[in-house]
Amino acid sequence: MIKHINDNFTIGYIHADALAEAAPTFGMNEELVTQCIESSEGIYFDENCTFTKMKFFDPTDDLPDDRLAVHISNGKILIIDIFDSDSSNEEKVNAVLNRLNPDTVTVGKFIYTFIEELVSRDTVFIDTLAGDINAMEQDILNDEIESDFNKRILEIKRKLHKLHVQYERYLDFLDVLEADENNLLFEDASSSILISNIEKRVARFSNNVDYLAETVEHLQDAYSSHLDIKMNHNMMILTGLTTIFFPLTIIVGWYGMNFKSMPEFGWAFGYVYVIALSVLAVFLLVWISKKNKWL
Repeated sequence: MIKHINDNFTIGYIHADALAEAAPTFGMNEELVTQCIESSEGIYFDENCTFTKMKFFDPTDDLPDDRLAVHISNGKILIIDIFDSDSSNEEKVNAVLNRLNPDTVTVGKFIYTFIEELVSRDTVFIDTLAGDINAMEQDILNDEIESDFNKRILEIKRKLHKLHVQYERYLDFLDVLEADENNLLFEDASSSILISNIEKRVARFSNNVDYLAETVEHLQDAYSSHLDIKMNHNMMILTGLTTIFFPLTIIVGWYGMNFKSMPEFGWAFGYVYVIALSVLAVFLLVWISKKNKWL
């Protein structure tokens, strides 16, 4: 798809296999074509163009990361769809074009709206995630932790890390555009303002994600402390039980020596005596433990 929107703006959206054919129309040299196909993410700019290749993902699902490359030259933008996990990339581009006035759209306005479209669902996700984290903190306080609690923490950390990296890529790209060292945005005085505004918005998203990441770290510490407290409590109970029944071990060992001269062996009430002694020892130690709140 290549559309000549107005005298100042042309947009192209193509798949990677059509890049060689479309590249000359947008002034994209062979080096950038190769870089688009073979290299990892990054930003390149010279006096004629700005080029970036980035991964991004939708945090609301578990699909593989999408990959796009964006080539910007004087009044032209070429978006190369390298990988689209859910066939949504073209929908995003069309949604951006539908929001813009064809008569006044420029490179700056398109980039602003395009980045805004990419992060449009992040606000709801971040708010939902913050609510989930608060609920998990309350679960710790109420001792209502489920078996998959730690797995949920790790999944949240993974998504927050990916979002942080994604926002850093956006910010690096927007920094280069805002600096406009190759004068690609000179045709519209408002473009630099728009780029600055969307950069600040992405920075706020990044700060929110970083704050949530710190909160999750504290949550994980609280979870570990909770497990330690429970383990210590269980160990205290086991220690108390061991202490309570330890006298029985002594009694069994004592009367298990089978010396002939032990008077209790010939006593008619010897068996009852040992039972009473054992019960008395257990009850006495239970009473002492309860009094000192060891159990």
